[in-house]
Amino acid sequence: MKVTIELAKIWSWIKSYWYVPLGFVIFGVLWYLTKSSDLSPWEMLQKARANHRQQIEDIEKINKEKDEKIVAEEKKLKAQLEVIEKKANEEMKNLDDDKKARVEQLLKKNKDNPAALAKRLSELTGLSFNENDVE
Repeated sequence: MKVTIELAKIWSWIKSYWYVPLGFVIFGVLWYLTKSSDLSPWEMLQKARANHRQQIEDIEKINKEKDEKIVAEEKKLKAQLEVIEKKANEEMKNLDDDKKARVEQLLKKNKDNPAALAKRLSELTGLSFNENDVE
């Protein structure tokens, strides 16, 4: 009976101060892992810090390279878009001249028939005309 009471008191103390036994367990595990090592715990900590710094430098280097690739791709894309825009503008000027010539031909052919002229202009330019406008 006395043993169960003592165990209940110990269990109550462990529930209240659980971090103390946990600290002892962690300390014991660390001591066991480092006792056979040639390095002292301080040297192991220094190596871990150096390893962490190296990993951070590697991550930053990879991100910098990735950013440089993105910038280079953006410049390449911008140059390609400028070339495409120049070609498109030239073609639009040519198409506009062609469309103007075609519109003049349509006006000469269909000057007496506004409905046919409106229909052909809508086919050529994509504009829509109301039936009231062409009667």
